[in-house]
Amino acid sequence: MKPLLPPQLLALSPGGLTLGEGYVARVADLLQRVRAARRAGLRGVLLREAQLPDGPYAELAASLKAILEEGWLGLHDRPHLVEPVGAQAVHLGFRSLSARQARECVGPDVAIGVSTHSSDGPESWEGADYLFHGPVFPPLSKTGNLPAVGVVGLRAFVERARLPVWGLGGITPEQAASVLQAGARGVACLGGLLSPADPSAACARFGEVLARRLPLVSCLSCAVPRCSWPLRAGSTCSCVLTVGNCRLTRNRPCCVSTRAITWSWTVTLAGWACRTPFSSQVRMVACTWPR
Repeated sequence: MKPLLPPQLLALSPGGLTLGEGYVARVADLLQRVRAARRAGLRGVLLREAQLPDGPYAELAASLKAILEEGWLGLHDRPHLVEPVGAQAVHLGFRSLSARQARECVGPDVAIGVSTHSSDGPESWEGADYLFHGPVFPPLSKTGNLPAVGVVGLRAFVERARLPVWGLGGITPEQAASVLQAGARGVACLGGLLSPADPSAACARFGEVLARRLPLVSCLSCAVPRCSWPLRAGSTCSCVLTVGNCRLTRNRPCCVSTRAITWSWTVTLAGWACRTPFSSQVRMVACTWPR
């Protein structure tokens, strides 16, 4: 089974839960906020409570999984709890195991994510399935220790990462579109999603922005490509695909606003290379849902 990557909009838990006075009330507040956001369309949560022992952490993870139902749950730095909890992913920070070490623990079917910053190189995420990168903007929920990379820095990282990237840090609904335009697969949020007084309204605002920026993907496969024969370096092929803005509903794309465009390829000695101006869409067409 292919590892399930995070949804386009991902909520992060606050990260400051500790046992002691007020713990039960703080957990209840977090769960209430996730329920409110879930009603507005939230499909994924990353639980990143480093100060909780395994027992309370697993109990909280189980509660979140029950709220999310068929949604996505990731555990931060707890690969050994992924199987007991039934989580879809483990996410690693700079103090964590390497992705390859985590893979030995969770197996091939669990998604592994790694948090990255501007100074990180490919060796820091080798073996991962997806990445966080940031902070894109100054964090909303805390004083940042790292300088914001901005949209330009995020775009540069996406181009060299060769893995799906989620923008992280200070992202509001108004800024989400620019993060996707930089090539990110999605946005990971704390202060802008679960912290506001009305998480349901915040999630709905994010959803409206992300729905307008969903990528074009192929809704129909190419029929019979028209190629110049015999095929050799320099030969050209083309076909017409019906594409449109697609919404992901229960892991199935439903296309709206469809239109037909022509894709053109040229044969090279190394294989196929696309010559269409819609280069950002070619990558989407070549991949499978969910994106």
